[in-house]
Amino acid sequence: MAASLFGAGVSNFDKINVQQDNNGAAATPAITFGDTDTGLYATADAEVLISQAGSLVATFNSTGLTVVGSVVIGSAALTEAELELLDGITAGTAAASKAVVLDASGEIDTFAFTGGVSLGTGDLGTVKVAQTSITAAQTRALAATPITIVPAPASGYYNVPLAVTLELDFGTVAHDDAAADGNLVIRYTNGAGAAWAFVEADAFVDAVADAVVLVPGSNADVAGANANVPFIPVVDAVIVLDNDADEFTGTGDSTIDVTVYYIELKSML
Repeated sequence: MAASLFGAGVSNFDKINVQQDNNGAAATPAITFGDTDTGLYATADAEVLISQAGSLVATFNSTGLTVVGSVVIGSAALTEAELELLDGITAGTAAASKAVVLDASGEIDTFAFTGGVSLGTGDLGTVKVAQTSITAAQTRALAATPITIVPAPASGYYNVPLAVTLELDFGTVAHDDAAADGNLVIRYTNGAGAAWAFVEADAFVDAVADAVVLVPGSNADVAGANANVPFIPVVDAVIVLDNDADEFTGTGDSTIDVTVYYIELKSML
């Protein structure tokens, strides 16, 4: 005799009963396990319901299986919230609160990043974004006190900028950029460090309205004097914004917001 589904000494047929209505005729086809609140039920809508202690736990019909709770496969339990991440996804398109699947070409579209994007620690390193707000007082003291705009990388790595934006937020009074005053320099370590790029200060630092400068690459001097000069990255070094001559003067209250898109590359030395 086959082993009982319900334990030793209890017959399968003691627990599996065909439900009947009050007149003794067969009701909606059902198999109940021990009581009429736990079992399999067939409905007039061609559905099979599974209940446990009076609570519906699953429904089978022509459209599929509906489960209340989690679906357990082996040691993995998938909840409704987790399955929603897969429901309605479109291969090749990123959507809010959905899993991402590459299209047939291995591509994905409409990604938006709000911070750094890790690409591992191999040849590509990590692509990051650093943002710094420089006050009006700090702007007028850059020659003496350069401001760090990119923190130090991991030990043994170079910070290599890809592009930099400088956005001057005009207040009510412009800074004074006299002829002897310096230009802005993006460089390694400190005010004496190796330069990455030069930015003409005239018409930017002393602007009387909001102004933006994009520095697209190494030594892209707006004035052209330092264009195409190779730079030598410095391992383990921060990147600073410096003024290479006299301080800007006056009582200007404009601030400068700096955004640096950069990559960390591992030194092989």
